[in-house]
Amino acid sequence: DQVYRIESVDGGRTWSLPAPTDVPNNNSSIAVVRLRDGRLAMICNPVNAALSADRRASLYDELGDDDGRPDADPSGGCVPIWGVPRAPVSVCLSADDGRTFPDRIAIEDGPGTCLSNNSTDGHNKEMSYPWLLEGHDGSLHVAYTYHRRAIKYVRLPPGWADEGRN
Repeated sequence: DQVYRIESVDGGRTWSLPAPTDVPNNNSSIAVVRLRDGRLAMICNPVNAALSADRRASLYDELGDDDGRPDADPSGGCVPIWGVPRAPVSVCLSADDGRTFPDRIAIEDGPGTCLSNNSTDGHNKEMSYPWLLEGHDGSLHVAYTYHRRAIKYVRLPPGWADEGRN
């Protein structure tokens, strides 16, 4: 439903309880880095099940009932939802250590359709599994899967995070 934040103040020995941020999450991965200016940059697909009715039974539902993979176990309190679009790809910025991410920059948008694992015939249009890294010059290097057919790389030039700000 959301990206959650946890914090450790003792080097990772103990952690706070998870708390939701203001960024929706579609059961897809995220990546976060601390920028040199102190802000956090998170790359993700800021969409969740409340924003889309697209659903599928499981990640591997096309393989049939006898594929040997266990269904998700909801006893942990979270029932995964599959099929919510994996687009847009956005970089979200936080100046309060990840409590809120008010500044969001869309890197790429599209249908994000992931109701099928069939990328060969172009049925899967997701943009997922993102990663980012700040360069020595302040540029931002971004990579993500593109329609389950390739890895797309985007470089945002130095000053990217301040464009459009007053």
